[in-house]
Amino acid sequence: MAQSRFGVLGLFGLAVVACGGSDDAPAPPATPAPAPAPVPAPAPTAGAAMPPTPESCANAQPPAARPPTEASRVLDGLDSGSTPEQLRAALARVDALIAASPSDASAHYVRGVLLGALDEPAAARFAAYERAFTLDTTDAEAAYNAGAVRGAVGDDEGAAQWFERAVLVAPGHTDAQYNLGQASYNLGRHARALDAFLCARAQTPEPFDETKKVAQALHALGRFEEALAARHEMWRIRRESAHPRFARMSEAVIDQLRVEGHLVMISETAPPDAEPDLRYLYVARAYVEEGSPPVQQVQLETSAVARELGTAALIGYQQGTTHSTTSIAFTQLPTYAEVRPTLVDVIGRLLRGESVPAAASSSPR
Repeated sequence: MAQSRFGVLGLFGLAVVACGGSDDAPAPPATPAPAPAPVPAPAPTAGAAMPPTPESCANAQPPAARPPTEASRVLDGLDSGSTPEQLRAALARVDALIAASPSDASAHYVRGVLLGALDEPAAARFAAYERAFTLDTTDAEAAYNAGAVRGAVGDDEGAAQWFERAVLVAPGHTDAQYNLGQASYNLGRHARALDAFLCARAQTPEPFDETKKVAQALHALGRFEEALAARHEMWRIRRESAHPRFARMSEAVIDQLRVEGHLVMISETAPPDAEPDLRYLYVARAYVEEGSPPVQQVQLETSAVARELGTAALIGYQQGTTHSTTSIAFTQLPTYAEVRPTLVDVIGRLLRGESVPAAASSSPR
């Protein structure tokens, strides 16, 4: 599933990021109303709070920089703009070091970095990092990069094992914690995912993405009150941040699950500064596979007109350019825990080609 941030960084500062589902999706079409009635956001119940940071990573520090070696100096002067010829010349120098000293862990690690920069097959890159860690089991970067290579080819089990090795050596390795969380989530190990995401969150200065992942794991565990607290914290970070990415962010994925063999991502829209005439509160989108266009969309929506008629929100759906509403309506705004089963049921019906509760209206969008 989505939102891993595998990055074989090595000494180049190069990152290969694999993300699925957009947290920057455009908002649904809306026509501003003069002064529509506001939609109150659910608040966590008294005492509801995010879980604490696990003891395994509390106060953990980032991995210390490793001293330079003859092998690491081969990379001096190389960067993301280096030519294949320069990279292969560097690889030949490292191979010569390995031939002279097969137990040189640093040389095997640098070999993995160069093979990645040359886009060589994953098996060769993994073998280099695996050998480096076998020779030096204190090298968290070697374990992390081995996991990143396994994750990039879809091997969540192998990735999780290597990320576990990395965080055991260096609990403060933020990317290893984050990717361990995602691999564990993909494998259905949601409690382990939660702990890893909490660790990554504690180590990140402005942890919007990490807090979002905490909410996803809590939803998967059925811990909705704590997830609500995490979502409020997530939106607080967005509201108070000066980072430009947030200016265009209209929603964030707060839940992921499988429905009828499809990946379903459910997003919560960002709290608006002023309530528009039409707003989607939660949007469930079904994908054949990660990265493909959505094949079905169902949403909990609210509008000024509906609220004037006594309906706080209703279930709608989008098929192509046609927007339709169902007869499923709420006189009070439901919590996510209350509406989630309905969103899943309706999108499941659409995926199976079944009818949904009678549409009240439909119009092109």
